[in-house]
Amino acid sequence: MAEETININEKQVEENEIKQKKIPNGRVKLHFILTIIILILAILFLDISSRMENIQSILDETSEYEIIEIEDENENENENVFDYEALSKLYNDDDIVMTIGDYEVSWEEYLYYYKDAAEELEYYMGSEIPFDEVLMEDGDEEITYADYPKYCAENYLKYFIGTEAYGKDNKIEMSDETKEEVESLIEQYAAGYGVNTEEELYAELKENYGVPESVAKRDMYLDAYVTQMLDDIYGADGEKISDEDSVKYQEENGYMHAMHILLSNRDMTTYEELDEAALSEKKALAESILAELNAIEDNEERKAKFIELGQKYNEDSNIEYTFREGSMVEEFTKAARELEEYEVRIVETDYGYHVMMGVPLDPNAILFDQSATAKKTMAQTNLSESLMEYKDKMQIKYADGFTTPDLKALVK
Repeated sequence: MAEETININEKQVEENEIKQKKIPNGRVKLHFILTIIILILAILFLDISSRMENIQSILDETSEYEIIEIEDENENENENVFDYEALSKLYNDDDIVMTIGDYEVSWEEYLYYYKDAAEELEYYMGSEIPFDEVLMEDGDEEITYADYPKYCAENYLKYFIGTEAYGKDNKIEMSDETKEEVESLIEQYAAGYGVNTEEELYAELKENYGVPESVAKRDMYLDAYVTQMLDDIYGADGEKISDEDSVKYQEENGYMHAMHILLSNRDMTTYEELDEAALSEKKALAESILAELNAIEDNEERKAKFIELGQKYNEDSNIEYTFREGSMVEEFTKAARELEEYEVRIVETDYGYHVMMGVPLDPNAILFDQSATAKKTMAQTNLSESLMEYKDKMQIKYADGFTTPDLKALVK
């Protein structure tokens, strides 16, 4: 019944007005945008794939843009376009190059994110980087290829530092249980790298992978800290959100709620299509169920009987769905949209005959496109938006004497 394509969240598209220019030699990932979305939503257990579909839809909507797949994605792996040794020597590792809020950012930390973005351009585009062309737009800001590493470094740091600051502002402290979970995770990582202690792990990451200790520590603890925020502010499953707010969230985001009893047009053992005689029997059964339900005047009694009959006849794994436009076949969606509360009707789709009932939105419903309850999804969404809003308010102040690296000047 569910369509394979994922419905596009229009609000998310509007919030991420990103345009990608034609790429001559490869597929450029929107490194910061996708990674930040992935990080936040992975931390909060949201459905990442649907959000990535939103980003891709923006690219697909503009015909002038072209994404060319690299036949061999490793073809540029060993080609160094930029002089990273010269880049690293521009400043000392412990030089403070900027402040974000009250946090002082060292050159080592800034360099890590700047270099990561530069390596990405290098990997996907080789030496054919049009430095002065606009790669993407973030709101009213145009980001050229040359600006891309600086943009990524600033926004990575703003998000990570802003997340920690947001937690402190809201007086969120990691519980002893959460700390123990993080310590256990660090022990597993250390064992995986063949070392014994947390300090040795950070040293290993720095020496062999170029990850500064400050970055490694943040990566180890931040996921757990954000989860702690979710628990403290909204409850682990959003249980601190009221029923009224949950229903309002569903209404504002276009969810509808329907129950159904599916009488499949296929043999449920062999999954072969039924012959005309068997289909006629299914249709007659659907009409019989409809008549039995319509004979009941009390809404709650009708719903109870619907559930009872569903347990007996339903050939779908679920008897009810809370969903949005685009996630179900059109006939099912249309009926759900039109049905009054507790009204029943028969709807035929490619799956068979559905006896459907319109029901009120349930504050504790599992949202079909999120595979999570409405309250948990609302909690995750609210925290995600709060973190991003807080990040956007973080002010960057560069240190006197610091000059952002000139990416073009670093070409060998």
